[in-house]
Amino acid sequence: MGSSKALTCVFEADGQKSPYKYSGTIDKLGLDIGVTAESRVVWSVYAKPKTKLKGALAGNYSGLSAEFAAGLGLGAKSLVGSKKEIALQPVKIDGQTGLNVAVGIASVKLTLVK
Repeated sequence: MGSSKALTCVFEADGQKSPYKYSGTIDKLGLDIGVTAESRVVWSVYAKPKTKLKGALAGNYSGLSAEFAAGLGLGAKSLVGSKKEIALQPVKIDGQTGLNVAVGIASVKLTLVK
């Protein structure tokens, strides 16, 4: 069981003039029962020093995921990139609504929008 959703991402790095935009998907494998509406997640990005920022988030990430929504939802995901140079950690979830319970493995694929 699982689910898949399209996503858009805006990466705003400290000291950069303009943000980098990404598109992609988030897939979940495991228990995923219910429905949710559009949500917004704010992630902290952890990278090795001197990582080139343009296109840096492009790639595949995976990790554990847990979510609960009954009206307004809560969730947690900790994702590490395939190159193990960048990790994504959610710090805030806004606006996830619906009725849903999900526990399992999440994977995110991001592509730089040109």
